[in-house]
This record gives sequence, C-alpha cells and structure tokens, in this order.
Amino acid sequence: MSVSLCDLFSQLCEELVPSVSSQWDLAVIAPSNRMRGRFQAIREDHNRRNRYVADLDHYKNKLLRCEAEQHKNNSAKNQEKVKETEAKLQAADVRYQQINKNLTSRLKIAEEHKNAMVDEALLSMVSLLRTIHEQTATRLAALDQLSDNEQSRQAARMSRQTLARLDRETQMEQGVSGKSPEEPVSPSRGRWSDSMLPPPHHPDHNNSNIIAVDMSKLSVQSQPMSPRPLSTIVVRALYDYDATADTELDLRYGDLVTVLKQDRSGWWQGEVDGRIGWFPFNYVQVLP
Repeated sequence: MSVSLCDLFSQLCEELVPSVSSQWDLAVIAPSNRMRGRFQAIREDHNRRNRYVADLDHYKNKLLRCEAEQHKNNSAKNQEKVKETEAKLQAADVRYQQINKNLTSRLKIAEEHKNAMVDEALLSMVSLLRTIHEQTATRLAALDQLSDNEQSRQAARMSRQTLARLDRETQMEQGVSGKSPEEPVSPSRGRWSDSMLPPPHHPDHNNSNIIAVDMSKLSVQSQPMSPRPLSTIVVRALYDYDATADTELDLRYGDLVTVLKQDRSGWWQGEVDGRIGWFPFNYVQVLP
C-alpha cells in the first residue's frame, strides 16, 4: 500500500503541479501584483504632492519678501524679481493642483473598489484549492479502498516486519564488527538468517530445542557473565511486532518482557502485562 501511495502521489504531482502553478501565477500572483502596483502609485503621488506643497510654500514666502523689497525700493531690479517669483509660484501651483487631482482620483478608486482588489486574490486562491481537492478525490478513493482491503493490510504488516528485520540485521552486523555490548547476538547462529523457523506452537519442557537463557551467551563481549534466575531476565522491545498466531506475543516499542524460554529456532517465549507468547529474539534487546 505504501508503494501505491508513492505512485499516486508522484502521478498527482506530475499532473497537477504544472497546471496549478500556471493558474496560481495567473489567478493569485497577477492580481496581487496589480494591487501592489496601485498602492505603490498612490504612495509615489503622495510623496510628489508633499514636495510640490513645499515648493509652493517656498515661492509664496519668497514673493512676500520680494514685494516688501519693492515697497522699500521700487527699482526695475526688484520689479523683475517679483515677476520672476510670481511665474515660479504659478508653475508650482499648477503642478500641485495636477498631482492633487491625480492622487484624489486614485484614492477614490481604491476606496470604491478596495474589497474587489483584496478579495480577487483570495477568491482565486480558494478556487484553486477547491480544484486540487476535486482532482485528488478519485485517487484518495482508490487509496481508501486499498486501506479497507485485508490483504493490503496484511501485506503492509509483513512489509513493516521485514523492514524491521532488515534494519535489525544491519544493526547487528555493525555491532559485531564494532564489538558493541548493546547489540545481542544469537549464540547458536551468530546472526539470524532470513529463513527463520516458525515459533514452536506446542513447546515441550523436555524438548531439546528449548534451552535456558544464559546472559553470558547473549553478549558479544567475551567477558563471562554469571547466569541469573530465569525470572529476572528482562528484555526491551526495539520494534513493534504484530503477532500472526495465537501462540505469539504482540510487542510494542519499549515493552519490557520477562523471558521464560528460548528456542533454538530463534524464538523466545516471554510475558508482558499478563500476556504470554512467542516472539522473534531479534526484536528485543537484553537489559543488563
């Protein structure tokens, strides 16, 4: 099922990403850029109007000074300054009136259509999200059917167990090469193989395959360890294990299991929370 999910996701990306990206640029990015351009123009007009207001005030004050000088000395030079200042004041007033008209018009348009400018991009975004959900409905329905299939669930469970086994093999190989004391190794096999035997469903106390658990044999270190009573041997589950038979024991990561028996096939019998059953030894780590 995980492979099917990956395939569906890859196919979905290949089909939707180019079209959705183009639609996003056209329906969301473009309106946002237009709105940004409108407000940028308003800001620029506002800054220009402030400069024109400053120019207008400057020429008004200058004209007052020139007229005062003319009253004191009505010379041709002072008269020429007054006329020149009046011309500059008139030009500044024309520029101010024009920029003020443009700014007022832009502000009026923005005020009247502010909802449309803001909502345009948001509505386009919602429309694209709805399109994505509609186009993925069929693929999600197919995946949902897979999840309801018992065979698919069984395959997923087996795949999970296989991946856990392969990860454990890798860790054990690294532990053996590095002589790590935290990596338990089977005393009879060195490293467990892919062809692990099924668990003993009807173990016999006199069966030669059933052996007592000796902690000194479970460590990769060569230092001898004194065996402890069987009831005190506790292991911790390194992975989840889903039992496939009534005689097997479900494990969850971190479970503390009391080991009762060990079979040479690679299966151990243990007890956790009042439940007793068999589990693969490679799913656990012996606690010191």
